[in-house]
Amino acid sequence: MNKIQIIHLPLIDHYSRIIKSLADKGRNDYIEFFIKPLSAWSIRIPVESLEELSRLIDDAEIKQTKRLPLLYKMALLRAVEPSQLNLTIPGSLALRFLRYMKADRGTASSQEAIEFVNILNRPFMEYSNREFKVLNRKFADDMAAIDTLEVKKMIEAREYRERLDRELRIESAKTVEDLIKLASSPGSHEFKQAVMRYLLKFSDPSTPDRHYEIDRVFQRISKDSAELKSEIYNSTAVVIYHEILKSIKKHQLSRAVKYIGKYTVLFRGNPETPNYKEVDSFEKKFFMIIESRNLWESI
Repeated sequence: MNKIQIIHLPLIDHYSRIIKSLADKGRNDYIEFFIKPLSAWSIRIPVESLEELSRLIDDAEIKQTKRLPLLYKMALLRAVEPSQLNLTIPGSLALRFLRYMKADRGTASSQEAIEFVNILNRPFMEYSNREFKVLNRKFADDMAAIDTLEVKKMIEAREYRERLDRELRIESAKTVEDLIKLASSPGSHEFKQAVMRYLLKFSDPSTPDRHYEIDRVFQRISKDSAELKSEIYNSTAVVIYHEILKSIKKHQLSRAVKYIGKYTVLFRGNPETPNYKEVDSFEKKFFMIIESRNLWESI
């Protein structure tokens, strides 16, 4: 497996979602795919207590010191040692570390951050593959079990929003104007998150061209606009995929179908997008249900 050399936004979002998924899954998977790999990060356990390391992290974040990534490593090693019984602490620390990587590129490019993502790369990939297979089968079974009226409601929710379209277009245009003001600092965490929120809100199969308004924002950015746009879109794809998985887990099929539609609108025809094959598989299963119940006229 190739070593990760650069930590991009989509990877951070993916890791954050995996940790949350593992925490929800249960003790065994959480330990196998998260705690054990982190325990192998180093044989040297810091002498400082976890409480002391937490205080040092708080102080380092305020002062924005270069020692912060090392402090996160030390705290995580302390949090996963056998004598540490509170298993929520490693997850909370890791999520905090990832959030700081988003906010500070220096932290994301540090040796400790690179080590962190690489030590979790293989177990997270294994867990992701296993989770997809289980939920892909569950989605197919759950869709097959619901009645035709419920399928029609899903189609309507996915395809028909004409009544709201005018209001949404006005809101979309206003949001774009706000984003253009933020574009003066395109590399900032705030800008990236704002664009992602826009894409998630205004992508819809009933009006598949609405989100193109966002291009006006990127036109205001001259340097590395294409690269930045790709990073933000890929991170949005990661977020949508994990929202689909979460919805299937919670038996929220309409919500899963809604997010499948958003993914299709934003990334149709681009197999290089993260999780393209997985979402395509979910969509095909949805269309198979439509086909088997002769509901194509509803679309």
